[in-house]
Amino acid sequence: MTTEPSPRRPLSVLLVLGSIAAVFLDYWEYSREFHAEPEIWNATLQGRTAAPEQYRIGVLKVADLITRHSPLAMRHALAVIDFVALLTAAFVLRSLLLRSRTWRNASLAAQWFGAAAFVLLLELSLSWLTWYQRPETLTIAALLALSLWLSTFRLPIRGAIGAILTALSLILIALALGFIRADVAVTFNFGVALACLISQKPISEIHLIQSTLSRWPQLIASLTAALAAGLTQLYVMHVLYPHATYGTSPVFELLLNYTDHIRILPFLLFIIPSAWAAWQIIRRRFAATRPQTGLLLGAAIFTALWCVLGKIDEVRIFLPFAFALAPLTVEAAMARIAPVENQSAPRNVS
Repeated sequence: MTTEPSPRRPLSVLLVLGSIAAVFLDYWEYSREFHAEPEIWNATLQGRTAAPEQYRIGVLKVADLITRHSPLAMRHALAVIDFVALLTAAFVLRSLLLRSRTWRNASLAAQWFGAAAFVLLLELSLSWLTWYQRPETLTIAALLALSLWLSTFRLPIRGAIGAILTALSLILIALALGFIRADVAVTFNFGVALACLISQKPISEIHLIQSTLSRWPQLIASLTAALAAGLTQLYVMHVLYPHATYGTSPVFELLLNYTDHIRILPFLLFIIPSAWAAWQIIRRRFAATRPQTGLLLGAAIFTALWCVLGKIDEVRIFLPFAFALAPLTVEAAMARIAPVENQSAPRNVS
């Protein structure tokens, strides 16, 4: 009897090829920026850039460390960091999709559809990577994906030690995001904390293969992580770079976002898949798990802040959340196109 091919391996191959292609184009944009302005990254490293870019120093510090201990130039180091971060984000999110109840109980045809949709969603986001390019975008996506994974599954260590290490890992990631983009860590972890408060589901009804942190430990870990990221941001602003100012850029962009109509088109093109996923949950067409609910709440809070304080046509700002929402969007789409098959035993996952 011949076994029908699974989409898992083709999915992995496409994720690797897509990552290579995206970072290849990403590198040439770094190269163009360097040749146009050779001091573009040194200004930030030396504390001479305007806020808020000056506060997002983490990735440039790591790239600078790489250049000091290798033959790579800054543009090469940034491309290497982006490649590692993109692969990390893609395969962590792949793991979340393949471990989900929707995927495990779907027909093979629905799984092939899900794999194709997952690749398409990631590639749609990556097509905007070099629009207002910033070195930290993919690193934020990787750290947010890891945060979502740790909020969904415990580390594979039994007992209280596994729960403690999972919570500590969440907090450490939030600390790292405090030096890169603290608002992502604050909004995501606060969203998960809110989901813990409003969720009425017992843990046995959250359809996960591995156990997750129970409700109250997750609430405490998420609130602590949000606080850690916020305090780190305050440290960067008031201790490391107290002299950084916003210059001629307005702090509040809300009015410009809705009077400068050209900003709205990129925003709408980028946000549609995530908005569709949110609509499926609001209309109760798909039941999200507690971490997925927290991610949606965090993304909604982040979007509100983005519309008030940022340029909405800089859509790569939302790319980390768009990435993280891809598995949920695919699950909702799979549930719409094909009925879920009830199976007594879960399929193997990889």
